[in-house]
Amino acid sequence: MAVRVQEADFDLGAEVRSLTAGRTDIGAVVTFTGTVRGEARCAPISAMALEHYPGMTEAELDRVEAEARARWPLAASLVVHRVGALRPGDNIVLVVTASAHRHAAFEAAEFLMDYLKTRAPFWKKETGVDGTGTWVDARESDEAAEAKWREAPAPGSPLDPGRFVGRPIMAVLAELRRSVPLIQYVKIEDDEFLKLVEQGLYFQATANSGVIDQYRMHVKDSGEYFRAGRDTLGAFADLRTIDEFEARHGAAEDTVPSVRISTRPPTLAGRRYRIAGSIVSALHDDDGNLVSLHVEPARPHERP
Repeated sequence: MAVRVQEADFDLGAEVRSLTAGRTDIGAVVTFTGTVRGEARCAPISAMALEHYPGMTEAELDRVEAEARARWPLAASLVVHRVGALRPGDNIVLVVTASAHRHAAFEAAEFLMDYLKTRAPFWKKETGVDGTGTWVDARESDEAAEAKWREAPAPGSPLDPGRFVGRPIMAVLAELRRSVPLIQYVKIEDDEFLKLVEQGLYFQATANSGVIDQYRMHVKDSGEYFRAGRDTLGAFADLRTIDEFEARHGAAEDTVPSVRISTRPPTLAGRRYRIAGSIVSALHDDDGNLVSLHVEPARPHERP
C-alpha cells in the first residue's frame, strides 16, 4: 500500500509490475490514469498547475487509502498524484487497486478517484490560451459521486434483500461496505455468510458456490440481530405470530425441526411455505412468536 505526490511523470506498466511482482494472491488489478484535457468548461486551455501542502497532503491520502483497505479486501493499492506545471495530454493521477476478486478492485478504485476529485487537498489552476488563469473548484457531479460513499443507513433502515440473490457474495460485500457501518463476513465449512446485524439481515452462499442463494430477515430483536426495517420485511412486516403468518399465506408445506448443535443453543423450529416463487421458512419461538424468515428462491422444478 503506497501513496506518492511528485512532479515527475509515472510509468503505468512499471508501477503495476512493481506492485504485483511475486504475488499469487491477486486475481484482479484495476488501474485508472487521469490526464490533462485540452479544454475545460467549453474553453481551450494551454496549461494547468497543481499545488499542495507537503506532508499534510500525503497524510490525508494515506488516510483515505486506509479507509479503502478497511472497506474492501485489497491485496495491494497505489495512489500517485502529480503536482506542478502540466500541459494538455500529461498524466495527472494514477490509482491502482488489486484484490483476489474484480468487484472489490473496481469499487475501491472508484472510491479513491471520487475522493481525489473532490476532497484531496490539491489546488488546481487552469490557464486559458489567452493567458488568463482560473482557480478551479470541484464540480457538482463530482461532489455527488463522492457523497454516495458517505451515506450510511441507520439501524433497521430499508434494504431490498431480494436484489442481492444470484450475485457473488464478495461483490455484495464490497457494495454494502460503502454504506453499512457494521457488516461481518463469516465462512462456516462450505457456506459463506454476510451478517448485517443492525439491518436485521444475513445473506448466505451455500456449497462453496460463492453466490448468494438465500437470506434471512429478523422479525423481532434478538440477542444478535435488530429487527429488520418495515420496507425490508415488505408484506411480512405486520405479522407477529406463526398463526398470523399461516392465516395470511395458507397451510405450510412442511415443518422445520429444531436442531441441536454442540456448544450452541438449538436452532428455532418453524414451518415452510411456498410464496411468490420462493421457499420461505417462518421460524418461531416456543410461544409461537415469529423470530425470523428464511428465504430462498425456489428451484425451477419447484416453482408453481
